[in-house]
Amino acid sequence: MVALFFILGLVGAFFAWKKLSKNYIEKGHNKYVSHGAGIIAGFAVWFFAMLIGVAIFEPNQNTASSAEITTEAEVNPSQQFEADRNALKTYLNAVNRETGYVDSIIQDLGRHLTNGDVYLASSSASKCIDAANVVQLDLSSKDQLKPIELNNEENTDKLEKAIQDLSLGYYIKKGYCETVQEFIDTQKPSLVVEAEEKSNNAQSTIIGAVGQIMAVASAYKLSFKDGEWKADETNGTK
Repeated sequence: MVALFFILGLVGAFFAWKKLSKNYIEKGHNKYVSHGAGIIAGFAVWFFAMLIGVAIFEPNQNTASSAEITTEAEVNPSQQFEADRNALKTYLNAVNRETGYVDSIIQDLGRHLTNGDVYLASSSASKCIDAANVVQLDLSSKDQLKPIELNNEENTDKLEKAIQDLSLGYYIKKGYCETVQEFIDTQKPSLVVEAEEKSNNAQSTIIGAVGQIMAVASAYKLSFKDGEWKADETNGTK
C-alpha cells in the first residue's frame, strides 16, 4: 500500500510541477526559475504523499506482525508444556538437593545416637540446625527457592502451597535437632518425648508437602527416580 502512495505522489508531483511552472512563466519569471520552482513543489508533494503512506500503513504492519507472533505462541501449547516441564524439573531438583542434605545429616545423627557416640551426635545436631535453618529460609525466600510460575495458574498455586508446607516441615525439623542437642547437653528424659513428637510432626508435614509436589510433577509427566526428578519419556509429552 505504501507503493500506491509512491505512485500517487509522483502523479501529484508531476501536476504540481506543470501547474507552478506555468504560473511562474505567465507572471514573467525566467523559464529556468519557473521550472526549478515547479520541481521543488513537485518534490514537496511527493514527499508528503510518502509520509502519509508510511504513517497510515507501517503501524498496521507492525500490529499485524505482533498479532501473528501472539497467535503463534497461543496455538503452540506443546512448546509451552515442554518449557514448563523443564523449568519445573530444574526447580524441584534444586529443592531436593537442599532438603536431601538436611536429611542425610539427620540420618547421621540417628546413627550416632544409636551408637552412643555423644561427640559425633552433638556435631551432627549442630550441623542439622544450621542446614535446616538454611533450607527453611530458602524455601520461604522470594529470591532463593521461590516457587516458579507455570503457565497453568492452578498448578502454580498448588506448587506454592506445597513449598510453603515443605518450608514449615524443615522449620519443625530444625526444632527437632535443637531438642536433640539440648538432650545431649542436659540428659533430661522429657526431651526424648519432645524430640520424638517434633520428628513425627516434621515427617507428617513433609510427607504431605511431597504428595502435593508429586501431584504437580505428575501433571508435567515428571517422576522421582534414582534420587532426582526426571522426565517420564515413556508417557511422551502432553
